[in-house]
Amino acid sequence: MGKQLGFYLTSEEENQLLNEIRNVSERVVDAMGENIENLMNIEITQFYILPKGGNFRYFNEKRGSFSQGESDIIQFCRTKYYTERGAEPGRIWTELRYWDGNENLITKDKALDDLYKQIVKMIKKRTTKLKDSPYYISQSAQEYIQVNDLTIN
Repeated sequence: MGKQLGFYLTSEEENQLLNEIRNVSERVVDAMGENIENLMNIEITQFYILPKGGNFRYFNEKRGSFSQGESDIIQFCRTKYYTERGAEPGRIWTELRYWDGNENLITKDKALDDLYKQIVKMIKKRTTKLKDSPYYISQSAQEYIQVNDLTIN
């Protein structure tokens, strides 16, 4: 029921992408639902993107976060580069449907799917698909990986 796209981008490319995303979405938040003002902060490795008019009411107080399954959100995880472990892809992910408490399958608003598709296009215009892999990579990320002798995970 979910959709995802994995990618390798540099921090600079991700910052540019996140600024573009901010222009076409309602807001970008952290796991607690707080607006993130400084998208350049690479310490924040995971963001949630809300479509305009999206549903963000479901807050899970036990876990201290919102319900990703029920909220109209797109999760954005940054690409990570480790000296010992190599490069781990970033990704965008969303759930377009979920089961409610009465076991009814609920389809989320079309605006969520439209925003997801728009972000996929933004990523694909910056990248090429890796051969024999589900991931996309930018030229700059590929050069960074090669120069630093990292493996792609």
